[in-house]
Amino acid sequence: MKLRTEIGVAAELVAGAGVSAILVFAYIAYTARRLGPEANADFSSALSFIFVSTMALSTIATAVSRVAARLVARGDVGRVDALRSFVRSRFRRWTAAAIVVSCAAAIPLARLFHFRSIWTPMLALLCAIVFALASIERGFLQGLGRFRTQNLNTVFEAALRLVFALVLLAIMRRPESALVAYLISMSIATALLLRRGARESGGGDGWREVVRLASPLLLLLLGSAVYQNADMLAAKRWLPAVIAGQYGAASAMTRAFGVLFVPLYIISGPMLVALHEEGRSIVNATLRLCAYFLALCAVPLALLTWYGRELTTLLYGAAYAEAGSIAAALGGVLVIGYLTLLIAQARVTVGAFGVARIYAVFGVLQIALLVVMHDSVGSIITALIVVQGALLLIVLAALFRPIKRVDDSRSDA
Repeated sequence: MKLRTEIGVAAELVAGAGVSAILVFAYIAYTARRLGPEANADFSSALSFIFVSTMALSTIATAVSRVAARLVARGDVGRVDALRSFVRSRFRRWTAAAIVVSCAAAIPLARLFHFRSIWTPMLALLCAIVFALASIERGFLQGLGRFRTQNLNTVFEAALRLVFALVLLAIMRRPESALVAYLISMSIATALLLRRGARESGGGDGWREVVRLASPLLLLLLGSAVYQNADMLAAKRWLPAVIAGQYGAASAMTRAFGVLFVPLYIISGPMLVALHEEGRSIVNATLRLCAYFLALCAVPLALLTWYGRELTTLLYGAAYAEAGSIAAALGGVLVIGYLTLLIAQARVTVGAFGVARIYAVFGVLQIALLVVMHDSVGSIITALIVVQGALLLIVLAALFRPIKRVDDSRSDA
């Protein structure tokens, strides 16, 4: 991908993601205002369940995006439709079992994290299942370079979610109302994606390549899910409900950094695969993507640092003012986490799977440290900085290690 094209695609994706983020944040902020800090603790924790579950399930989506991009780079576009049909049939088989598991898991999760209703975690897990199907379809669009279609679907879903939330929360002020809005909007957006054809038969060979890539990606994305959400669940488990609700509000504000990250993550797959297929190094391209991300994050991070309390009060109301004092710190942690993920997924995309194991090990360390350090908001944030700062340094050093070609029988670390 030429530099001008790369910047143009990134700019379009950032614009679309920005509109989507505004709509999603309006949905979260409106819900928090309607519920108040104590009930918002349940809603924020439910969102964390959605994020953790979707990141685990979206490994297939990320893998199909990379495999589709590889097929396109090799001039074998016809196999993409066959692979899409095959993946859809596999996912249909798994969906019923996933729904049963989600319903069964809701009861122990409600007890462990002190949810006031089992419907809250149950709806969150159902949202994750539907989101996974949508993300797989979007993954094919990304691999084919149809970024605009994927962008429009994302914006449409975010707008629909906000509209349904406005209506349902006006009727009933409960976390479940906002989650039902999420489920309905995501179901409609997914149905629109499924209307796109995929009638070719076969796809087994491509599926084996998806599984090969999805296995290390599962470690990578599960680790990332832990880094981004374990702190909210720790706050819900061990801190008072009002403080946990304020923590959730601050955490939601920092999700803006994810909006800046996603477009770069989307274009990185096709771009890095193409470079690797040509036998060229991915180091400079990866560092360039990191530089783009840091430049995009500079202004929002400065705003959170200088005007955190004012922004949280404006967006959420006076009951959430204390959340502003930790928003900048949480934003900084997310920037570290996204930089690490951007570098790590670059290695995995081109077949260097060892970094995924490192990522998973540090995810376990993050959970272990939070189990020990959870007495206050400050100790939770310190636990995040220690683990994720160390991981960034290790993954950055790994970026400069040589990479074998993706079709080699083995992969390096």
